[in-house]
Amino acid sequence: MKLKEANGEIARLKAQLAEKKDYDEMKAKIDSVPTFCLVKNKNHGGHHQGEWPTDVWAFLCDCLSTRVSTNVLQCLLRKFQLHFLPWMDTKAFQIPSRRYIDDNRFTMSVAVEICAAMQWAAASGIHMGLDSTGIEGNECMSLWGVLDNGTNGAEMVTLAGCRLERGGTAELQVEFVKEMLQEAQDKVEHVRGLVPGPQRQLVKQVGKKLLPKIRSIMNDTCNCALKTQTLLAEAVMEELKKTPGW
Repeated sequence: MKLKEANGEIARLKAQLAEKKDYDEMKAKIDSVPTFCLVKNKNHGGHHQGEWPTDVWAFLCDCLSTRVSTNVLQCLLRKFQLHFLPWMDTKAFQIPSRRYIDDNRFTMSVAVEICAAMQWAAASGIHMGLDSTGIEGNECMSLWGVLDNGTNGAEMVTLAGCRLERGGTAELQVEFVKEMLQEAQDKVEHVRGLVPGPQRQLVKQVGKKLLPKIRSIMNDTCNCALKTQTLLAEAVMEELKKTPGW
């Protein structure tokens, strides 16, 4: 009888230890989730409410690279909190203000463009889109792509948003696209040069040039846009002919 009770006690203690282990593992995972609210510490600066952690800044930077607007980003964050983190209130899960995001777009732009260039360089194929428009008398172009990165499926990444171009002709637009692709490749090469040798493989590159990786071109249907598409496709084919093994 005593042996049976002892075995029962051992089984109960083992169950308690297993529960505690599961709890500790779950707690460790929860503790590893970055804080999504303003933080006050001795290094937070002069703002009385604190400052956003670096993890939040990096997250916003990554979101902005998908061409999402400030208002849409705020709405998506709130919906995510309501559906997946309902136990958190507005103090525990704070949504950055439009002013904060817009004020930081300029400082984020450098990191966003470098991140976008690295994503384009790591893609095996690019379904590119471009759109040109006039803003206050200036010709501007946006350049984005749906990237095939092989393992994680497709992802849309904006390479250039409302960038000033030389003019509105098809020939100038094609030259602008080439310049943007070369600029992106130069950024990736620069980053690889800054990373120590053993870690350089983390900055992945598929091919040495971006232009040959374009698989399709999405643009407007006006005459100028169609001509741009044709000239750009010809430029891609010319570059492919120079690629060994094509």
